[in-house]
Amino acid sequence: GFSRCMSAYKELAGYQPDLVEDVQFCTENESENTPCDANSWGTPAWYYADADESKSSPILAGIFSQGQCDGETGVPGVYTRLSYGPFQDFIKEQICELSSNPPSDCP
Repeated sequence: GFSRCMSAYKELAGYQPDLVEDVQFCTENESENTPCDANSWGTPAWYYADADESKSSPILAGIFSQGQCDGETGVPGVYTRLSYGPFQDFIKEQICELSSNPPSDCP
């Protein structure tokens, strides 16, 4: 979980990000296919509400925000948690304001 993520980053020399569990989440063991550089910031993290992925649509959980992974360190990637209240409010405001076909619950 999050404590494992914090521990992994404390063990790295020269890279100590500020991690806040309410605002961020970490992925588990990273691989060479995991976003890890400046070109990858904003990469989505999805999950499925149902264990059988064919029975549910993907849900956007977060966006890649920082990491120190190179495929060898096994250090988790850090994602911004989109369910965090202020972020959720901002995203909804932008969708309502900028969408040509806004959701019915927009003011």
